[in-house]
Amino acid sequence: MKKRLFLVSIIFFLSFFSLFARKSSDFDRIRLSSHWAYSIRGANGPYYLTNNNELNKLATLIPAGEGYIWLKSRFYVPKEYKDTNLTVYLGVVKIASEAYLNGNYIGKNGYFPPKPFSTGELGCAYTLPSTFLNYDQVENELIIKIWVSGYGTISNEPFIASQEEVTYYKARNDLIRSKFFLMLSVVLLVISTIYTLLYIFRPTEKRHRSFAGLTFFSSFFLVTLCIGEYPIIFKQGHSYLLYEILFHGICGSLSSHCTVSFIRDFLHKKDSKHVVIIRICMTLFNVIILSFSHDILSFLRFLQITYLCTAIHILYGVHYIIQAIIKKDKNVIYLLVCFSPVFLSLFVAVFFYFSPSNVYALIIIASGWMITILSFLGFLIRNLAKSQIQVEYLNKNLETIVEKRTSELAETNAQLETKNLQLQYEKDRTQKEIELASFVQQSFYNQTIPQLDNWEIATYMKPLAGVSGDLYDIFYTGNHLNGLGIFDVSGHGISSGLVTMLVKNIIEQEFNDGTKEKLEDVMYIINDRLIEEKGNIENYMTGILLRLNENNIEFVNAGHPSILIFRDSDKEPQIMPREKSQCGVIGISDFPINFHSTNLFINRNDTLLFYTDGIIEASNENDEQFGTKRLLESFQKCRNLPLNAQINSIIADLKQFIGAKALNDDITIMMLRRK
Repeated sequence: MKKRLFLVSIIFFLSFFSLFARKSSDFDRIRLSSHWAYSIRGANGPYYLTNNNELNKLATLIPAGEGYIWLKSRFYVPKEYKDTNLTVYLGVVKIASEAYLNGNYIGKNGYFPPKPFSTGELGCAYTLPSTFLNYDQVENELIIKIWVSGYGTISNEPFIASQEEVTYYKARNDLIRSKFFLMLSVVLLVISTIYTLLYIFRPTEKRHRSFAGLTFFSSFFLVTLCIGEYPIIFKQGHSYLLYEILFHGICGSLSSHCTVSFIRDFLHKKDSKHVVIIRICMTLFNVIILSFSHDILSFLRFLQITYLCTAIHILYGVHYIIQAIIKKDKNVIYLLVCFSPVFLSLFVAVFFYFSPSNVYALIIIASGWMITILSFLGFLIRNLAKSQIQVEYLNKNLETIVEKRTSELAETNAQLETKNLQLQYEKDRTQKEIELASFVQQSFYNQTIPQLDNWEIATYMKPLAGVSGDLYDIFYTGNHLNGLGIFDVSGHGISSGLVTMLVKNIIEQEFNDGTKEKLEDVMYIINDRLIEEKGNIENYMTGILLRLNENNIEFVNAGHPSILIFRDSDKEPQIMPREKSQCGVIGISDFPINFHSTNLFINRNDTLLFYTDGIIEASNENDEQFGTKRLLESFQKCRNLPLNAQINSIIADLKQFIGAKALNDDITIMMLRRK
């Protein structure tokens, strides 16, 4: 569809220009291009010679770029033309002109100040009355008075020919320039109206809205180029500057804004709030700065500034395209293909701009832009047609589709019901296994804390899923406390729970057998036995093992959170630092470890707090962790309470912090106080 549309467009424009293939013989024309002189001090001179390349850049001949300039050409008319109605063709004249033949006024084009006005791209021709002409060897003088303000042009190949020849030549040039722009303007306005209505009826299609804006402002951008086709505009008495600001300047900026928006909507991108603000501000900047133009010269200066701002604005569109290319969005292929005509026309227009045929550069760019618009129009029409075909198909086959979908849903529901029953059975069986594992695991722990000489102990354990991966143990003989341990097995659920039961026996046995060994050596033995006995099970663990001897505590920390100590003589609890050389966890083969025993002297009413990382890594709905700092604050707040009450207070603070969010790990707390 798109290829056919592209080919049709090319054929249309080739056919359009081929209509004007007629060539007039140079023998019928009197060339004026090499006989011009100019004056900026009046019709009486002084005059300076110029060449035909300067005729379309008259502003460069006036120091300020604005003012009147007089062009003079001398020519001879052969006597055989005495009975011919002759006309001079000057091409597009900007901004306004008056013509004098041998001192006699013969016509004007546009309007001079105080309200200068141009006829746009319409060609200018003046009839040369035979009563004012000199024939044969008597010279004629043609003076053209032109008002220049930034713009200042006449054709670089002016000539005199018969009225019939000039009329045809002017009509042809007007058609491929002024009327061509008028046709494009009307077509774009019609397209804009259609897509505005489509967006009203289907506001979810953002592409229709931005495409309507793009074509609407492009349509009015062309008005100054075909303004000569609207005679009613001349009679309003407005300045040409007003139309340049509104159509050439403001509509051009708004058209580029809508083009970037269309690229965004076409690729289904979204602008963030700050990008929306930046884009609007850049467009408003263009509109505001152009509004300060007080003449054509200032307008052209401000227009160059807006071109820079517009180029920066277009970079957002380039950014959307690059993003789509990276993500391999197939829509970017359609986008680039549809934009290719305008890219090609810009390349060709550059060649024409620096050639004698530079008048065609603008026509080429406008043609490329129109083909691009038609390409996008074809793409959008194709999408609408596909949607319509789908709707028609659904309307025609709705009953069959509904029956098929209903049958598929019924079959799927039956399969889901069977799966749900199976899942419920597995869930119930798993729950019973977890409850059994939990019961077995709890039997390994001391249900009641014994009355101990000189020591008070309190514990709290909260499994994440029935079976805990945390482990604690209390070693005592009679009423004498020998030591204790707290460990955290990696993972959750039954696998980590089974490892805790395995390792509990190892820890208890090695602690009791190693009373005469250094505690760090006992930890090395526990590590070796766990690696050997758990086999290929990947779980490992961290932990702290303590041995007590009166007021002296010897402990080893194997990768576990540090002990908190609250001395009776201090106002704040402290963190017991680990030895820098100590590293490693328990139960990983070939993993570098270095266990080191640390001694701690403890006084009466000093309290130690041991915990697993589940408590400090618990997070609230904002993903903030409870952390060691909050644990210290909670520990300090409840220092004067019994140990069980202190644990309850800490757990209450934790629950208040996490709110409705569930825990993500097992939690174990042990507290030890010297009596």
